[in-house]
Amino acid sequence: MRVLLFPFLTQKMNFIKNELKVIKEKINSSTLFGMSLNNALGSLTVRVVSVLLVFLTNVALARTLGTTEYGIFVYATSWLNIFLVIAMFGFDKLMVRQVAIYQSHQDWGRLLGIYQYAKKCTFSSSIIFGLILCTI
Repeated sequence: MRVLLFPFLTQKMNFIKNELKVIKEKINSSTLFGMSLNNALGSLTVRVVSVLLVFLTNVALARTLGTTEYGIFVYATSWLNIFLVIAMFGFDKLMVRQVAIYQSHQDWGRLLGIYQYAKKCTFSSSIIFGLILCTI
C-alpha cells in the first residue's frame, strides 16, 4: 500500500509544481495578461490585509472599550458610513471612468478640472454632513 501511495503523491506534486511554474511565468511576463494578473494579485493582497487589520482593530476595541462604549462606537461608525455614501455623490465611480477617458485623450485640463470640482463638492458635503452628525 505504501509503495503505491508514494508514486501517486510524487506525480501529483510534480503536476502542482509545473502548474505553479506556469502561473509564475505568466505573472512575471511583460504581456498585458501578466501585468493584469500581477496588478490583480496586488490588489487582492491589499484588500485582504485591510480586512484583516479592520477585524483585528475591532477585536481590540471591543476588548478595550467594553460593551456599552463599543456599541456607541459601532453606532457612530454606522452613521458615518451612511453619510459617507451620500457625501461622495458618486464621484468615486465617476472619477475612475473620467480619469481613464481624459488620460487616453491627454486632456489634462479637463482632468484637473473634474478633480478640483469633485474635491470641492465632496469636501463641502462632508463638512455639512459632519455638522449634522455632530448634532445627533
